[in-house]
Amino acid sequence: MKNNISELELGTVKFVNQEIISFNVSNSDKNALLSNGEVLSFHGVGQYIKIKISTTVYIVVQISMAQQTEFKSNSSENYKIIDTNMYTGYAVARIENGETKAGVITLPKLDDPVFLMNNQDVKSLFSPEDQNYYNIGTLTNYSVVTPKFSLEKLLTGHTAILGNTGSGKSTTMRVILDQISRYQKNFTNNPKFIIFDIHDDYSSENSNDVISLDDFFIDPNDLTIDDWVTLFNPSENSQKPIMQRALKIAKLSEDELQKISAIILRQAIDTSNFDSLAAANHSARRFFKKIEDTLQQEFTQEFPNGIKIIIDKKDKYQNKNTYTANSAQVLLDLIFTQDFGNTSNSPRDKFVRLLNKAFDICEIKIDDILDNSNGNILSISNITDALEFVFEELETQGNRQSRFFSEGLVVRIQNIQSALGNTLFKISNDKTNIINSLNHEEGFQLRIIKFPAGIDDDSLKLITNFVTRKIFINWSNITKVENRTPIYLYFDEAHRYIKSTAGNGENSVFEKISREGRKFGIYLGIISQIPSELSSVVLSQTSSFFIHRLQNEIDLLFVKKSVPSVTKDMISRLPQLGPGTLITSGNHFMIPSEIVVSGENNYGKGESISPFNK
Repeated sequence: MKNNISELELGTVKFVNQEIISFNVSNSDKNALLSNGEVLSFHGVGQYIKIKISTTVYIVVQISMAQQTEFKSNSSENYKIIDTNMYTGYAVARIENGETKAGVITLPKLDDPVFLMNNQDVKSLFSPEDQNYYNIGTLTNYSVVTPKFSLEKLLTGHTAILGNTGSGKSTTMRVILDQISRYQKNFTNNPKFIIFDIHDDYSSENSNDVISLDDFFIDPNDLTIDDWVTLFNPSENSQKPIMQRALKIAKLSEDELQKISAIILRQAIDTSNFDSLAAANHSARRFFKKIEDTLQQEFTQEFPNGIKIIIDKKDKYQNKNTYTANSAQVLLDLIFTQDFGNTSNSPRDKFVRLLNKAFDICEIKIDDILDNSNGNILSISNITDALEFVFEELETQGNRQSRFFSEGLVVRIQNIQSALGNTLFKISNDKTNIINSLNHEEGFQLRIIKFPAGIDDDSLKLITNFVTRKIFINWSNITKVENRTPIYLYFDEAHRYIKSTAGNGENSVFEKISREGRKFGIYLGIISQIPSELSSVVLSQTSSFFIHRLQNEIDLLFVKKSVPSVTKDMISRLPQLGPGTLITSGNHFMIPSEIVVSGENNYGKGESISPFNK
């Protein structure tokens, strides 16, 4: 970036520290100036100035504060008061040998000269060497200057567009998409762009493919355990372990489920897990009912004439009671006879041997079956049944509180089943599996996923997580680097589903991509009106920020903590920005700037509906 250095001196440096630089300008120096035929005026806040620190190096400063001062002059016989103005700003870049560079190595000294920058100087600050550049509007304080930014830098990092409702986020996104489409013939590796359009803001763009979710379904069997956990959103400590176990149970075959029931029954007849004989008896019979037919068949083969059980009553009379068990049910009854406390283990031992032989579970543990299962087709009804199974299993182990603490989870699953069972999860010949729409196709692609009006949070969370996870798996499985093509996922209303997982001990798929996605060519675009509800991990890995008006104190504080290179002056400015105006920040931008976005024809599409005629 070459700069035409114009020597239009304003004043000298009067204060320097690590954060700010102040300089003075006398009132006589604020008159209109003429530079290369261009009439310049200096009005202060928001403008760029340059400070000469050597013959070839200048520091570029953006002014953030102005104040008027006066002092008494006694340098002559005529005593007078001289007005002067002090301006304060922060260093944003340096110019070395006419070339703009990021960062400041050496701070200016007191009394170093300060110069006004003309329009050509400012244009040079925003003119990338890259010929593939994009622009989104003009600088607020330089209406004739349209900053140019490197498209390659934008498309090799994650992006965030933040701002309150009506501030112009959708317009900014549309302008960026239009700029990207303009260069599609220049792309050499066929990038893919997918926009998750929640409010039908982008479907009118020059897209070669708009997907309406009304025409697609999700096959429940394609969902992973993580997808289901994301959908049901169990509480971390009490509900999530139960949910994860239920999801594994739900995928078991009937034979595998019977084996587990037999193992639990074997545990249930060990009454040491229970407070009372009645509780042990109740739990044992619940699981006995699940396997009774198979167990009875084995009993008939093993004991065709029944089996005699002699129970020694260990009292002073040394009496013996003899019982005949002609079924597995009667054998179980004998285990829980009223004389149980004074009997030998004969009925239990025979019943355990019967269980082990009928289901081949002598040396098998439940986790062995769960970990080695080939899986089955999942559905929400399967999961509901499996959740009940897990509650019964836990009660057999003496945990009587799990069902109570999971009542909210059960209701949530029932509501989701009611909402999605006959819509999104309904497999139909009239619809297409959404996975088929994500195939790795050749050529440039701008695809918009259009969501139904008023989509609920559960569906939205499921679809975005599911599609994103599938894309991440597909792209990360491409082993040859030359076969990878970059893919860009832009998420509208991101605060509804790209949330922080801090304290959960796990990363969401979005946080995983924010950290690892770039090496696979996967990039995120976050569009949100409530940044404080977003994942701070995702924002910390983002390199390009387009920040519109933000007025909520919590959002402003979150942006201050989460957005790299943002300054407190930018934070102070954000609540004052008008619609369609934004501040750029992040590693992608060498110099932060305030821009009025082009695209007035698009602006207002996302405005609120008024009861008054316009």
